Amino acid sequence: MVALLVLIAFSFGIVLGKIVHISALALLVLGVLCLVVFQWNWKKGVIFLLVTVSFFIGMLRMQLAEEQFKNIPLPQKTSITGKVQSVDERAESALIYVQPEGSSTDILIRLYERIPVLPGDTVRSVGKIELPEPFVTDSNRIFDYPNYLKAKNVSFIQNTKSIEVLEAGNGSVARFFAKLNRNTSKLLARTVPYPIDGIVGGMVLGERSSISKNTTNIFQNTGTLHLLVLSGYNITLLVTFLGLLLRRVPFYIRVSMLGVSIISLVLLSGAGIAAVRAGVMGLIAIVGTVSGRQYAALRALGVTFILLLLWNPYLLLSDPGFQLSFLATLCMVAVVPKVEYLFKKIPEKIWKLPLRETVSITVTVSLFMLPFIAYFSGSISLLTIPANFIAAFFVPIITVLGIATIFLSTLVPLLGIIFGTILGFFGNILLFILEAAAKVPQLIVPPFSWWYLVFAYGIIFSVLFWKEIKKPPVFKWGNVKEEIL
Repeated sequence: MVALLVLIAFSFGIVLGKIVHISALALLVLGVLCLVVFQWNWKKGVIFLLVTVSFFIGMLRMQLAEEQFKNIPLPQKTSITGKVQSVDERAESALIYVQPEGSSTDILIRLYERIPVLPGDTVRSVGKIELPEPFVTDSNRIFDYPNYLKAKNVSFIQNTKSIEVLEAGNGSVARFFAKLNRNTSKLLARTVPYPIDGIVGGMVLGERSSISKNTTNIFQNTGTLHLLVLSGYNITLLVTFLGLLLRRVPFYIRVSMLGVSIISLVLLSGAGIAAVRAGVMGLIAIVGTVSGRQYAALRALGVTFILLLLWNPYLLLSDPGFQLSFLATLCMVAVVPKVEYLFKKIPEKIWKLPLRETVSITVTVSLFMLPFIAYFSGSISLLTIPANFIAAFFVPIITVLGIATIFLSTLVPLLGIIFGTILGFFGNILLFILEAAAKVPQLIVPPFSWWYLVFAYGIIFSVLFWKEIKKPPVFKWGNVKEEIL
């Protein structure tokens, strides 16, 4: 319970740090309050101190992040020269993050031409440089684009039709993995039928340049769009499938092999920030599901959450990818074990496949994510749960076959083509089912404040963990033992 209070206080501090500024007077009041509470009850005083310090650390971290973007003059010239930090290729454009000379923040360059640019390259582009502005989405939501870009260390944007590479970058880890990701994507395009190559690229590589607009709409309209990116949820489904295949392998060897498979997937994807985050979230979920130690997984998730926000506090309010990964992982390690008794009447296995576990994870995660999806997208598919349930069986198969196709194509090209054909067969079945489900009308949800979203999840957790919430927080000095959650 103490750890949960610290987590909430730290998060609330980040939120409030965006609105108000901490002062020396506030710190003085904090010190006096801690002394008063400590004199009254030293155990409660320690808990009060931990919570309030966490709150103020969250505020200070957000204010430090805000200071980085203050008083940055808008460049008057239209030509910029800088070093490429990362490249995000899309179907119709490429997003290139460039750090100009002498700047601590990046400029996002949207390029409408395919030019082989890699991290580390020194480039020059010409075009009007603008401040990012919020915009209204198709679902009548206002998207906070400036703060979303701040989470990516971007202060300005530029649209251009061409970019000039002045100097190729030297060997670096980011450049190596970006080149690996690009070459792997081309390999999939040669061995896997279209448009399944784009689906596999999204699931395995987190790469979106080969995903068609029609495919994206199908997944979006069925509430399965999260499957087209490398996420903690996808990794958990993969490891569950591999765990079934390796069930006769000794425990420690099995866990090691699962860990290696996750790391390999992250490296294949280019080892970007989003992929690393998904890998960490997936590993945390495995700690809970494979070892059965729910508390260990929750502690790891809490520590990861705080460390990521200390590194980049904008993730909490402005990065839907981080929010989705965290909520889905939290659901799998905390909520699913709490409600799994509701699925006892479902057969444990069917054809040696883990039916009960798949149903419980899919249904629980789908229902748990509905408030977030309603808030962010504004529409809910009436077939979200059955679509995710069906996809839960196909995703690990497609992912495993995708990885096999990639490795076999580099060793024995003929085997790669054979596996790619098999992969296309399974991918087309999934796409056919989702395409039929996408024709069902969606439920349109009017826009609502994010405070209502917080309130909704507060109600959910209060109902599920009422017994734990009623227990008073305990802090023992001896071996610094805490009763967490």
